[in-house]
Amino acid sequence: MRGKEDLFHLIKSLSKSEKRYFTLDAQKSGRDDSRYLELFKAINEQDSYDEESLQQKLGKGLPFDKARLYEAILRSMRDYRSAKSYAARIKEMLLDAKFLYERGLHEQCEERLENARTMAYELSDNLAILEINKEQRRIWKDTKHKGFELHIEALIRETEVSLGYVQEESGMLDMYDRLLIEVLKNPQRNISPQRDEVLSRFNHILARRDDPPASLQAQLRFFQSIAFIYQLAGDTEEVYSFFKKVVQCWNSNTRFKEEEFYRYIVDFSNLLNAAFSNEAHYNDIPALLAQLEGETPVNHHDKRVLFQKLTISKLVYHVNFHQDAADIQPMLSSIEKGLSAYDLTPSSELVILFNTAVLTFLVNELDLCAEWLERILNKGKKTTVREDILDGARILKLITTFERDEIEEFDNEIRSVQRYFSKKPYAILYGFSKLIIEHLRELSGAPVREEKRISAQLAESIQQFKIAQGSVPLGLDELVQKWLQNRKASRPR
Repeated sequence: MRGKEDLFHLIKSLSKSEKRYFTLDAQKSGRDDSRYLELFKAINEQDSYDEESLQQKLGKGLPFDKARLYEAILRSMRDYRSAKSYAARIKEMLLDAKFLYERGLHEQCEERLENARTMAYELSDNLAILEINKEQRRIWKDTKHKGFELHIEALIRETEVSLGYVQEESGMLDMYDRLLIEVLKNPQRNISPQRDEVLSRFNHILARRDDPPASLQAQLRFFQSIAFIYQLAGDTEEVYSFFKKVVQCWNSNTRFKEEEFYRYIVDFSNLLNAAFSNEAHYNDIPALLAQLEGETPVNHHDKRVLFQKLTISKLVYHVNFHQDAADIQPMLSSIEKGLSAYDLTPSSELVILFNTAVLTFLVNELDLCAEWLERILNKGKKTTVREDILDGARILKLITTFERDEIEEFDNEIRSVQRYFSKKPYAILYGFSKLIIEHLRELSGAPVREEKRISAQLAESIQQFKIAQGSVPLGLDELVQKWLQNRKASRPR
């Protein structure tokens, strides 16, 4: 059953060009004054869904209008996508062919099917090839043109090959899904006995690691699965090697890559994550980022996914390896443009905002850092996702205020942080915030000769806190340690 807000979320997911297409489509159909187009405009103007205001505007017929509008949008988007999607065009050609067949227009039907078949082979879509094959057999049997027996035999052989590929793809998908579940439950094992157990359990798959399946989609799942096996075993070198094969597989068929660009970006992100996890491949990261940045997605949603994944990876790289204020300025400008152009999920936007704040903090752009942190805190007033980021932003803002030597504002910020965490003492960062406040207060009134001792105490306290908790969210312990080191290096001896 459709939820009350489903239509709202559907409309909000549309790009500007998609909304414009739908509006023009409705107007061309003579429905510019229709109630559902009025409803579309009303919902599009809402920041959050308000059923009551819509009810007042459109009356008792609202449920019916919502249902009609939902279907109309999907119908319009099918038309919008068909020009850009091979998969959509193949399905449309099959429908066209069936219509032409029913009308007895067999030559036109065969031409349509042959065009669809060519596209299906380009896309390595074996399920579509089987469906086209079935329709082509029907035509050849009905028309019985000269030499039709040879055509039927060729189609039978094609069926056998395609069925083999589909079976192969299905088996690889099953294997991939089972391994993905294991990875999600246990991302990495580094203990040797567990590593050996994992490799032994999947030895039947690893035995054919150099003998991949024939079809493209089966190859992708095969290489992804082996990467997951090595991830479970904690072998970062093999993880990197096989995600590299996955990306190469995508690049071997640009048509399929364009059709499934989102999946390609996810796999490329896995390759980047593998590089980040393996010191031997740190030097590969800039080239990988440049390769990803060179991609040219064709639709708004793929551009949004690319912006999100690329931006997060670039920020992680700069935070960990390349903290240069001059080099990050163009990236900050690009981030600003992307955040304005794309409607990201609150979670993704907060990740980007926080990592940007961390980077500006590390390069000592404290005014910029304060601005990015303020944006996070403003977002926090409208969402409850990623509480760890909202907590971390409070602590980073406190340190930033201290570094900017804003004495009065620093005292106010301490009280603000204390009030904030007093409402959520269960948060892991509650105890961490107390450590920071205690030592920052001591540092703020200490003579220069005492700063080294206080900083060393804070560093030790953070280390003990991490040991007690197991980890500190967002790597804030490492960030504060790095800040203390930079502060020590910049102080006169």
